Amino acid sequence: MGRVSLVGSYIVALVIDTDRLPTDGETLIGRNYHRTHGGKRSNMACCAARLGAGAIFIGKVGQDDYARGLEALLTEEGVSKEGLVYTSMFPTAVGFIVTSTTGSNLIVIDPAACGDLSCGRH
Repeated sequence: MGRVSLVGSYIVALVIDTDRLPTDGETLIGRNYHRTHGGKRSNMACCAARLGAGAIFIGKVGQDDYARGLEALLTEEGVSKEGLVYTSMFPTAVGFIVTSTTGSNLIVIDPAACGDLSCGRH
């Protein structure tokens, strides 16, 4: 199989479940909080590697624990880390996701380092 390069996002997803979504200004009790890997292109790189392609992920992350989590994921999945760009100016991107039992969700992201990725010099 060939090689594939994926350029784009890696976002740490911070997820919590609720019975329903909160209304404006309301606080609800949630459950099943968990952290997972997100980002369309980093997910695609892992999928390509699982299918046997030589995959490289190109993206920008902070110099933090979330970036180290991505490094471990890419190693585990067999994706090249050569395309990672690090910055001390921004943290790694995060998304806060609230999901309800009805299938609705609320998502707020901070693109942080991911939003600073460009073709220019770094």
